[in-house]
Amino acid sequence: MTAPRVLPIAAALVAVLWSPAAFADRIADAPPEREEADAATIFAEGRQRYDEGRFEQALVAFRRVLDVAPSPNARLYVGRSLRRLGRLAEAYNELRRAAQDANRRAATEPRYQVTRESAREEAATLVGSVAFVSLVVTGAPPGAEVMIDGQRTGPALWTQPLARMPARARIEARAEGMQPITIEVDLRAATETRVRIPFAPVSLEGAVQMGFANDSSSTRAQGVETVAVDRQALDASMGERSTRAPDASRPIAPPPAPAQPASSAWVPVGGVAVGLGVASTVTGVVFAVLGNQRFGELSARCNQPGSMCHLDPAVQSRVNEGRTFDLVAAVNIAAGVTTAVAGAGMVLGGVLQNEANRSAAAVMAPVMVRVVPTATFGRDGLELGARGSF
Repeated sequence: MTAPRVLPIAAALVAVLWSPAAFADRIADAPPEREEADAATIFAEGRQRYDEGRFEQALVAFRRVLDVAPSPNARLYVGRSLRRLGRLAEAYNELRRAAQDANRRAATEPRYQVTRESAREEAATLVGSVAFVSLVVTGAPPGAEVMIDGQRTGPALWTQPLARMPARARIEARAEGMQPITIEVDLRAATETRVRIPFAPVSLEGAVQMGFANDSSSTRAQGVETVAVDRQALDASMGERSTRAPDASRPIAPPPAPAQPASSAWVPVGGVAVGLGVASTVTGVVFAVLGNQRFGELSARCNQPGSMCHLDPAVQSRVNEGRTFDLVAAVNIAAGVTTAVAGAGMVLGGVLQNEANRSAAAVMAPVMVRVVPTATFGRDGLELGARGSF
């Protein structure tokens, strides 16, 4: 191979092995196949941040992936990151959309069935903690805007309940040539508040201001209705549940890992053992001190010239007592040290097992990244790259 041909190949290899940050910086100018590979790299970065508990950074990474490739798995982890950050309403909306996206793609890519079910189940756990608001918009002309607490909602969101945090919400509707509408409602957890937004042309009466809260004895008040959440309807909106086994000929992502990896029981058991061992050792030390006191007293008394201690029954009793203290001290110290050492071993083994569980949880997450190497011949020689899907 000639030198001019070696240089392009070496340059291509360097590009493939470049750092993740370098990949991320080049997404905007990359061709579609390179964009997929770069998105997979950033997705892996986000997973690492998520597993490390750095959820803010993970959220940024997963949203960058969505800017390049609309991956249901990336959106699933956007929802998970938001949930870990305590932004439950946003998490629910993202998890529901992840389930809907995965449901559409599962028709041709069965591996997304796992993503759909994971997103659906995780969203269901949030229903009792968030409120829902449904907008019944009528007479809306093109370009009409409806905002909830200043957040714009498009027509695509008017057809499904939107998760919000339980609080007082301000709904505003604007459109050119139409009366502006302002409505304030109290949103409660595990309830759905349906708000009617009737657009009407501007009249002499001016803007429509409906400032009220839906906390009256009646569930209906001026176009607002509050009802219990229909969990079945919410679940159905995320796609049909799997009723058959996935196609074994297609790659399927592994089952989702639990939100919190199981902790080893050896850690608390070992802690108790260490505590008992220390207590036993302390007890042995106390008896050893008492035994030394007994023998010290006898030594001072019986080492005098002409002492008859060997004939004194009280002295013999004290000697026997001192020997008993020494025996108890030796047994307790030996048992205490042995138990403490064994307990420390249990704690260490449990910590190592917990680390293994966390590593296994990362491997078992419901995401599969496939990267396929590519090779093409260009003007400058052989170009190596990779294409990925996740």
